[in-house]
Amino acid sequence: MLQSIGRTLRLHADKDNGATVWDVCDTAKHLSKHSDTRLKHYSIEEFDITEYNLVEGQRYDKTLFS
Repeated sequence: MLQSIGRTLRLHADKDNGATVWDVCDTAKHLSKHSDTRLKHYSIEEFDITEYNLVEGQRYDKTLFS
């Protein structure tokens, strides 16, 4: 995951600085463990993290995620 993020952060004349990475986490047993590990690595790398807790069936304003 960190390697993929690193690729998106590489500077190039045709793109702006930075990247937005959407990491979807789930509460299922094994998926939750993997999500926790990824979040730990994001923190170690000092990435800016914004977490959204979404509820199935609830409608959201798209501007929330801009």
